[in-house]
Amino acid sequence: MKTDISRGAKGSDRIEFANSLRGVAAVSVVIAHLGQMFWVGQPVVALFTGLPALSLERPWFTKAFDLIHVNLGPFGVGLFFVISGFVIPFSLVRYDARAFLTGRLFRIYPTYWVGFSITAGAIVIGATFFGGAATFTAKELALHYFPPLRAIFYSRALDGIAWTLEIELFFYLLCATVAGAIGRGRRWVGFLPLILFAVWLPAFAFVAHAPAGFEKIARRFEVAADYLPFVIFMFTGVALNFRQRGLIGRGAASAWIGACVAMFMLAWATQFLGEGWLKLMVGLIDPEAYLLALGLFLIAMAGQNYFTAHPVLRFVAAISYPLYVVHGVAGYVMLRILVGHGVGPTAALAMTLVAVFGAAWLIHRFVETPTHNYGQKLARGMAEQDRAGAAAQAAIS
Repeated sequence: MKTDISRGAKGSDRIEFANSLRGVAAVSVVIAHLGQMFWVGQPVVALFTGLPALSLERPWFTKAFDLIHVNLGPFGVGLFFVISGFVIPFSLVRYDARAFLTGRLFRIYPTYWVGFSITAGAIVIGATFFGGAATFTAKELALHYFPPLRAIFYSRALDGIAWTLEIELFFYLLCATVAGAIGRGRRWVGFLPLILFAVWLPAFAFVAHAPAGFEKIARRFEVAADYLPFVIFMFTGVALNFRQRGLIGRGAASAWIGACVAMFMLAWATQFLGEGWLKLMVGLIDPEAYLLALGLFLIAMAGQNYFTAHPVLRFVAAISYPLYVVHGVAGYVMLRILVGHGVGPTAALAMTLVAVFGAAWLIHRFVETPTHNYGQKLARGMAEQDRAGAAAQAAIS
């Protein structure tokens, strides 16, 4: 997932910690999928690739990752969510809703289109390689190219990462509707998570306990029942943004974050979140990983004056979004082909990591960077037009 680490109220050097944490989040997710899930979760791999499951002995590196005692998949996702909540308000200081959404569309979609095309191509290659057929329909493929349509129309997930991007997009839309309030730091924004929770409660009740004869209709509300708690969690980042900009005190920020965490945990307590494939894939019944991600962000933010970015983290942070969208299913297929032909686990993992990091860099260099720059140019132009129009209107008045 990609977000801009923009200049904050106290200077861009104070935001470097958040940029580097994107690198940590990306590496965590890659390790979870390619360094762990492939080797210990073959039913999940088979679900997304359509290839026969293997019976594998656990290689040494999966046991080494176990020593971390952190569920790295949810941890990385949770960290991405907090970062997004933290940095998006900086964009709303500069842009109105129209300019903000224009910039976001060019930031998100072109890179995702290329990454998902690689995912779809990998599925076809894997099926051809093993004498099978692609597991997706044309409709499923088309819906995936325009998230969040997949979630809205409740289509089967093909790549395993689109659900997080869909949550991000819903968060962007919500932020756009109150862009001025977030940009100007209105304190009532802190009540938005409470409103979201009030919407989530009846949605959850209807989906989890649908009346007889309404089961099909209830399924259409699953996107709200599944996703709203994560959007609420993202508002912990918004609270920290307000704190970073000096708009609220430590007590108000703590109350805001505490309320978001409490509602998030209450939603988890229902054991409803992550039903079906979502629960199977990433082990989302692990709220502690999200809380650890929030804790790491708080520690890094508290020590931001002493933070020095490492070049490796900066590189991974720069390619984090294309790495996120391209590594999963394509990595599974490559590992499946290599291991199926007798390549050892360590060598297979190393070769796959080189391939996915290389693909991510190419996408970053030739797709993400130019399309992002173009989107920012459009957004700046819109913002200048809006400011000029406002100035002209003020002069007339």
